[in-house]
Amino acid sequence: MKLEIILSFLGTCIGFGISLVTLVFKLLKNKKARESAEQSIDIMNNLQSFMIDAEQYIHYSNEEKKQYVLTRMKQIMVERQIPFEDKILQQKLEELITFSKQVNKKTVEEEWL
Repeated sequence: MKLEIILSFLGTCIGFGISLVTLVFKLLKNKKARESAEQSIDIMNNLQSFMIDAEQYIHYSNEEKKQYVLTRMKQIMVERQIPFEDKILQQKLEELITFSKQVNKKTVEEEWL
């Protein structure tokens, strides 16, 4: 009788322990995903802000403006200890520049109509 109670109690404790460990891992995973999403949003907001700032420099070439934005982004990411790859950062900036040009082109064309 005592052995059955002890085994039942141990089985319940092991089940509870496994559930608790699973819950903790899921919470940690969700926290990391949330932090990663917040960092991505923050990076995009900064990137847009830097692109707007760069457009203010009318006497600089497009390449110089791009380097300004990349340098500012790298500074922010290093300060916040966010890992990044230079090629990916450049690629994303190029995609945004291309998108911006397409939007601006459509806007100008619509004004002529």
